[in-house]
Amino acid sequence: EPEVIEILKTYRSKGQEYIGGFLVKGTAGSEPPKVYGSSEPSGLRRDAGKVESVSQLEEIGTVLQVLDITPFTNSGGGQITVMPKYRVRRTGTLSQTTPHIALPVVRHKTLEPVQATGDGAETSAALAALLKKVINASSLLKEQHEQVFQHFDMNDPVKVADLAAGLSTADRGELQAVLEEQDLKAKIDKVTKLLHRDQ
Repeated sequence: EPEVIEILKTYRSKGQEYIGGFLVKGTAGSEPPKVYGSSEPSGLRRDAGKVESVSQLEEIGTVLQVLDITPFTNSGGGQITVMPKYRVRRTGTLSQTTPHIALPVVRHKTLEPVQATGDGAETSAALAALLKKVINASSLLKEQHEQVFQHFDMNDPVKVADLAAGLSTADRGELQAVLEEQDLKAKIDKVTKLLHRDQ
């Protein structure tokens, strides 16, 4: 949405590259937004835009590094490319959205990281291979995520699992379950099922 893009551009101009990312709960606002200047749905999740209240957001989310902001040239809004850094839990609200404030500001605390197990390298390689297969089958996905892969540790099974979930077409409940999962094997099993479904 135009207001969100403008806020993120302002943050970056001031050296702020990190934002909090939280999915919208349940089905609230789940309709895909329209492409600006078109009557067709964009295919983007409703989570890519504004919310009316922080209460609409899931409690557990991710700190995201904004890698790129691409405004649409012939209409409002744009697209951002982000890289997840670590998981956080919302602990409070500093400001809600208003007609003049497009993004809420929240307090958060960092969650304990998911611990990789002894067979992490083998598991990570298998998951990364499946992820690349899904991405290579879609020219859109391939183009959108080339920049992310340049900065991403594909040997870290936890990060690969979270990245794979973010690229899947799964519903928000399944994605939130992957994000909140503390057991590495269970997390990878969930993501693998999502990727197989997307093939």
